[in-house]
Amino acid sequence: MSTVADLVLFQFFFLGASIGKSASPPDIWRAYNEASDAMEGIDYKTFYNAFYRLKRKGLIETLKDEAYFKPQITKQGRRRLQGIISQYKKKRPWDKRLYLVIYDVVEERRELRDDLREMLKKIGCAHLQDSVWLTPYNPKGILETFVEEKSLHGAIIISDTGSDGAVGDRSLKELIRDIYDLNDLNDRYKSFLYEFSKTKKDASADTLASHYLSILKDDPQLPFELLPTDWRGDEAYELYEEVL
Repeated sequence: MSTVADLVLFQFFFLGASIGKSASPPDIWRAYNEASDAMEGIDYKTFYNAFYRLKRKGLIETLKDEAYFKPQITKQGRRRLQGIISQYKKKRPWDKRLYLVIYDVVEERRELRDDLREMLKKIGCAHLQDSVWLTPYNPKGILETFVEEKSLHGAIIISDTGSDGAVGDRSLKELIRDIYDLNDLNDRYKSFLYEFSKTKKDASADTLASHYLSILKDDPQLPFELLPTDWRGDEAYELYEEVL
């Protein structure tokens, strides 16, 4: 490798290709070939610019080794990754209440309305009907900040449904199951377990992790008390944690 950037790029690809393989010469050779093939399709200039943008922002740093400079992610970079990659929540405290979020944003402020919808999705709210959203987690603090930043005073109402969480004629668990589409999500966890439970020794760790995290990204991670009795998300996480 003639430059630091070339070396870093190859290290990234080689590390990814090595996950799930042994340290035996045949596996190392396969990882090397996969990394070389992957590099052929890369726009070098794009990578070069991205690498130095990360460095300028303090997300990575280069450390002087005996023979070359090597990259290392910083604490700030780790925090950034934690915000991007979904994290399984082992503790989910709940105050036993549901919260309705009702908004009225005029058509002339459509962009702000779209921003609000994205914010509601991001904090785990589910669309109930028209401009009404529901969540078991208290959204007041986050939405108050959002209202202040976007000048949406008076456009959002947050209502506490009470300790019984009654909304309409459906039971609380039925309501949560339907609006969060938990049956479909649970089926995806079941498929993951079916695919990897018996083959975890043979499956590459990166393939298993990618599959699991793609499901976790869509999981609202609701309070455990509100999940179906046959919920398989916890079992899927245990398999993921065991392999990784």
